[in-house]
Amino acid sequence: MGTGSRNLYSLDDVYLMGIAYECGKAGMAAKAIGRLIDAVRGKFSAGLRGVGMLYAWRGLKLTYQIETRDDRHPADTVVHLAIDVRRLRDRVDREVGKMRRG
Repeated sequence: MGTGSRNLYSLDDVYLMGIAYECGKAGMAAKAIGRLIDAVRGKFSAGLRGVGMLYAWRGLKLTYQIETRDDRHPADTVVHLAIDVRRLRDRVDREVGKMRRG
């Protein structure tokens, strides 16, 4: 890309940035956020459109495990983070709509 070009991101990229931001606000380290975002990308490769809540915890070998329902993670697991992706998507969609209207 040349001078004056801009980066273009998909809406799912922006949702992932929002998830990363929420993780940062929760006090997660940058490396941990990267691992969690990789786990989210892997689990939801088709996109985040239908996702409501995300529950994240560390599994074996300190990899992040992701579920969308709290009854799907093991009973003895301590959930490190719960993110309301639906609310996050709604906020992003509103802001994108404002930018498109000018």
